[in-house]
Amino acid sequence: MAHHQHWKPLEKKIYAHLKALDLKEKTLLVGASGGLDSMSLLHVLLRLQKTLKYVLVVGHVHHGQSFDPVTKDFRQDTARFVQRFCVEHGLDFLTNKTHEQASSEEQWRKLRYSYFKTWMKEISATYLVLAHHEDDLLETRLIRLIRGVGAQGIKSMSFLQDSLLRPLLRTPKVEIHHYAEERQITFVDDPSNNNKKFLRNWLRNVWLKELEAYRPGASHRLAQSLELISEELEYLQSEEGSVSSEVPLQREELSQGSLIQQKRHLASYLKSIEAKSYTASQIDEVLKRLKTPKKSFDFQVGGLIWRVSPNSISAIKKASS
Repeated sequence: MAHHQHWKPLEKKIYAHLKALDLKEKTLLVGASGGLDSMSLLHVLLRLQKTLKYVLVVGHVHHGQSFDPVTKDFRQDTARFVQRFCVEHGLDFLTNKTHEQASSEEQWRKLRYSYFKTWMKEISATYLVLAHHEDDLLETRLIRLIRGVGAQGIKSMSFLQDSLLRPLLRTPKVEIHHYAEERQITFVDDPSNNNKKFLRNWLRNVWLKELEAYRPGASHRLAQSLELISEELEYLQSEEGSVSSEVPLQREELSQGSLIQQKRHLASYLKSIEAKSYTASQIDEVLKRLKTPKKSFDFQVGGLIWRVSPNSISAIKKASS
């Protein structure tokens, strides 16, 4: 494991995120546009491959021909660039025929995911890996807030969502830039990223830059705040999966879900027994206590006595003295 010492901070960070997924001998389809983010992600995944022992396949969706010669050349050059990278690194490369046309960014997005889904079936991939990062998530959330959304709109993207994996989602763009400089990564710049007629580009290139100049670090803190709000909304607001107060929580069922699912399940249970004053930190504390290997034990959190048996968990209100 000596090669870990040669890893850059971003590589160590992504390794910490991925090691829990047990990726040995699993196939990852990496969506590569040829831009800074996806090429940086590809480099990270190549560096971690020997340790985590997964198979990498690269998918590039060609966005078709264009009447604009600059756009047409860019699309052709990008496809060749990604393919050349794959040849140099011995990676399988998948792409599409170039006759597709779409009239909006949303249509292109749907087309990309359609190809990714098809390719995943062809190669029996376990995960589709995309290079969305913290700034992308912040921009998406801001766009949805501007358009008017509820809790689901704020939630937006997740690190792991079914078979979709986003290892860079907790990484700010500035860290990716720094990594690309450290590793001397080559990539192609999409000229359309500077077109301010798109709301996302205006937010990225004007509003967020001005905010950052006015208050350095504000973008990262704004991203963190929206992430905290999203997490709390997800498990405190959800009515789904509510359990009857007559039925205790099943210990095995609770432990098998993701952290967010565990929080949601526990919050639903607390709501069902009318425990109204619990907080997010108390839910975290309960989950922490439940990690013990003990088979039967009691503890107190949030004014409740928690009874844990080998199979079930239940909470009862403490008698007032």
